[in-house]
Parts: sequence; structure tokens; C-alpha cells
Amino acid sequence: MLHDETKTAVQNNIQQIKEIIGEELDIYQKLLVFSKDKRKHLINADIERILKMNKETETLILRLKILAEARDSCFKDISNESSYELQQLSEYMEEHEKKEFLETLNKLSNAIIKLNESNNRNGNIIGYMTGYVSQYAAIMGSATSQAYNRMGMFKAVSLQHNPAIVKSG
Repeated sequence: MLHDETKTAVQNNIQQIKEIIGEELDIYQKLLVFSKDKRKHLINADIERILKMNKETETLILRLKILAEARDSCFKDISNESSYELQQLSEYMEEHEKKEFLETLNKLSNAIIKLNESNNRNGNIIGYMTGYVSQYAAIMGSATSQAYNRMGMFKAVSLQHNPAIVKSG
């Protein structure tokens, strides 16, 4: 009798883990869409929308952390190992479940890889924009300091005689 109860408990935990992984996949796919949308807003410098998206992203990331803890708890109920790979769970599944489960894990892995790539592209855009703003600020700072005399009065500045103003990046 205990053997059947143990088997049922393992099956219940595996079912919970499968549901958790499905939810994680959904969240990673949403994060990927957010990341791609964020790129458009970065290019358009829509700061308000980016801030709103960041809050939504933080909420999803928090949900992922909660799901990971729940997944770990279910796995600990199945195995005494301190660490695990999700593929190990397929050992406890029927043959028809294994294929579907492994396909879901593959989709999850691909979604995470694509999200990392997308986030890296966004990071590059932010880096380019930061560099551009820094360069522009340096040029404007140089131009401003050259455009006023000691008394704070504006003076005419020739662009030909001020290489800092016409210097291009």
C-alpha cells in the first residue's frame, strides 16, 4: 500500500513540476516579447513606456523566482539529491509523457537563449545611446565654455576656429 502511495505522490509532484515549467515557459515567452518591444521604445526614447515595461518585467521575474522555489520543493519530495537537472524527471514518466516533457524543456531552453540574445541587443543599444549622449554633452560643454566671455556675456564663436565644436565622433 505504501508503495502505491509513494508512486502517487511522485506522480503528483511530477505533474506539479510540469505545470510549473509550463508557466515558466509562458513567462519567458512574455519576457521575450517585452524585450523586443522594449527595443522599439529604446530607439524612440519612450522613457515612460520603458519604465512601465520594467515594472512589468520585474513582476514576471519575481513570479519566476517563486516558481523556481516551488519546482525545487517538488523535486526534493521526489529525490534526496541537492541539485538536479530537469531532464532527470523524465525517468519517472511514462514513455508518452517523456517526449512532451522533453519538448517543453527544449522550448524553455530556446526561449531563455532568445531572451538573453534580445536583452544583449538592448544593452548594446543603451550603450550606443549613452556614448552618443556623453559625446554630445562633451561637445556642448566645450561649445558653451567657448561661447561666453569672462563677464558671462555671450560672444560670437567661429566654428572654423573652434575644433571642439566641429569635431565629429
